[in-house]
Amino acid sequence: MDLEISKKVKTLKQKIKESDAIMIATFEYNYSSFGDLKNAIDWPSRFLGMFGTARVHYHLRQVFVFFDAHVPNQPEIVVPNAETKFDESGNLTDEQTKERLKGFIVFLRMDRYTKGR
Repeated sequence: MDLEISKKVKTLKQKIKESDAIMIATFEYNYSSFGDLKNAIDWPSRFLGMFGTARVHYHLRQVFVFFDAHVPNQPEIVVPNAETKFDESGNLTDEQTKERLKGFIVFLRMDRYTKGR
């Protein structure tokens, strides 16, 4: 991580700890919060999750309502402890996850969901 970013995050965390309260006012974009606000919340609380994106799937479905997108509820692909399943170049190395992704692609190609696209 960039040293300058790390210093800024530490400063932000300290300011949060020292404050009596935090008031948030934000724009709405695509049925969700402003990206910079999300980053300001995420950086001070950042940690690698073992849940593999399970909770963000629900939120992304809400965001895609704006586009009238057809987002499947199932099957869901969750990759717990994802940091252990990719190599240094970002290539997926976990065979079980690769197989689940292949199955998901087959599902997306089904006419009933993608309307033959």
